[in-house]
Amino acid sequence: VPFFIELLGTGGATARGFLVRYLHHLAVGYPEGQFPEAFPIDDLAKVAAILEARADVPRSAFNGDIFGDPDPVVEELQNHFNALWERDCFLAVERGVPTVLGLLRDSETALVLDAVALLSSFPGQRALSEPRLWELARDAEAVGLRGPALVALARLSGGDASTEVIQAAQVLMDADDGVDGLYAACAEVLGS
Repeated sequence: VPFFIELLGTGGATARGFLVRYLHHLAVGYPEGQFPEAFPIDDLAKVAAILEARADVPRSAFNGDIFGDPDPVVEELQNHFNALWERDCFLAVERGVPTVLGLLRDSETALVLDAVALLSSFPGQRALSEPRLWELARDAEAVGLRGPALVALARLSGGDASTEVIQAAQVLMDADDGVDGLYAACAEVLGS
């Protein structure tokens, strides 16, 4: 994951867009939608902490060497190790949020949209993401990105969007009957 995050600073928009989408998939699985449901990081962290606290689990199992292991303890826990790996992938991508924020100033709309979607999946980085997403949401020149930025802001608020997000969504819906207005309507619903 750190290697892919480092690559975000190089290459063309198409390659960087692929990397952003791939990182998003690594973090939250392979969602069908661009703005997937909230990732259950807290639940996975609890399961992972229980596994890590068990003294009877061989260290090799934590490194992925669990398949075909005749150890009955490993066999019993085999299906639970996914929580550990999913947690680690999510947290590794989350550490790359500052790099992804830099993509919000790119001239390629599709790349920025992918970055906005990825940022919306990391409420733990809300303090970093919110100011930049608000800049985008308020930028009259960011056609096609203002509404998605409001959706991201509503998602980062955890279903309890601030009055500011809802008001901005209503203003954008009234001003734009295109894609930004549609996304703004979604942001209002998410925030209500």
